[in-house]
Amino acid sequence: MNYKSPPKIEPRIEQFTQEVRNSMPFSFMVSKSTKQRPLNNQEEMQLRSAFGFIFSQGDELIQMGIETLKDLMINNFHAVDMNSIFNQRRNQLPNRLLTLLNTQKFTDDILELLDVLLANSSEFDRMFENELPTCLNNIISSTSDFNLIIYSIIRYIVSRNHIFRHNLFEIHFYDTLPTSYVEADTDTQEMIATVLLKTVQGPGSMTPMESIIILNMLEMLLTTENSNIVKCGLDILSRLSLEINDVLSILEDGKVIYNLCQSLESGDIELVICVIKYLSRFANIGETIISQISENEGLQKISRIFDPQNKKMIILTFNLLANWLTLSKDNLNDPFQFLMVINLRFILENGDFDILKVVLHVVRLASVRFVQSEIYILISPGLLSTLVSKFKDADDPEINYELCVIFETMLSNSTDLVIHQELQNILRDDDLYNKLNDLAIGDDKITAEMATSILSFIQKNISEK
Repeated sequence: MNYKSPPKIEPRIEQFTQEVRNSMPFSFMVSKSTKQRPLNNQEEMQLRSAFGFIFSQGDELIQMGIETLKDLMINNFHAVDMNSIFNQRRNQLPNRLLTLLNTQKFTDDILELLDVLLANSSEFDRMFENELPTCLNNIISSTSDFNLIIYSIIRYIVSRNHIFRHNLFEIHFYDTLPTSYVEADTDTQEMIATVLLKTVQGPGSMTPMESIIILNMLEMLLTTENSNIVKCGLDILSRLSLEINDVLSILEDGKVIYNLCQSLESGDIELVICVIKYLSRFANIGETIISQISENEGLQKISRIFDPQNKKMIILTFNLLANWLTLSKDNLNDPFQFLMVINLRFILENGDFDILKVVLHVVRLASVRFVQSEIYILISPGLLSTLVSKFKDADDPEINYELCVIFETMLSNSTDLVIHQELQNILRDDDLYNKLNDLAIGDDKITAEMATSILSFIQKNISEK
């Protein structure tokens, strides 16, 4: 019997912050409307009969008992869990189910019952932590018919029980996942991704070797066209304690960066923001990754969907630009083109303090890294006026420093009298003059020196050489 989840239930991959017991994508989702209602007399009789059948010797009776207990739990798990009949058999049930599961006669029914049971209660985790991993792994080794529901069962316990997780590693369960993933349908692939996510989300820390085992499977998640799986893979990556060389090992062939850049055109804004965040982190590795992002037109694709009113997108994108401008030796055309395409002035005029800091940092880096002609194209008179306005209102040492560097760089990079005259006209502002005077006598010597130099320029007769 092939176990299939209903195609209409979404999302198939859980929201990463959703509680486990609220994440049941299967058709036997427990009813919420009746969860506080106790079992009626007929249901109690059914429950008593179900346990009698489960602990009997007749195959048909056993199967009938399993199905009855499963249906009762689906309809009203809370009532079954609190019922005295269930409590009398509570401690015996796990061993009985494991014994029956090993006979391979009732595999599909028992797995469905386990999925309902473990989705709604962590109480049984310790009773299953030692024997269930081997039992489930044996089923996977003999047939792929039940993989989807087995992975569903595993995701519940592995997210709550570190012994269960350790036992899965011990029996090499995770070694089987790459092959299963390649051969699986979309639903099962997404469930495998969820199992890996729940593995790293679980309690306690993983050993370095366990982390490497999970890491080695990330490329298959990050190179798929399925956006749910890509998001899952990125979330897993964020939770692993890894060295840069470990991360580089899955990036160096370029396949992951290629797929992430392709994902920027998915239309899924949640995925896009997640991808930008990781492109920024990966760019921090250095020129190798920056070149890959450039080859796959990462910044161009971001510019086409860039929202100047989305704070998270702005900050993450400018973090990427900052890493790019800091670490790239020669590949500066992409950042220049990006900054020219977006409405930088609008962002500065409408962004909050957090946005102002990250954008000014990038503009400062650009003023230092770009060639003279590019600087004066990027920092137009209109943008310069906006920078002056922000400088006058700034009360943050870091912002003062960034703006002083921008102004000082613009003044020192050109000897053109026309440009100097235009700059001087914009900088000749009483409030700006007073602000520069205060900075010139301030404690920050570097900023004070730049402020003094800018003041000297403002007061200078431009016609003098």
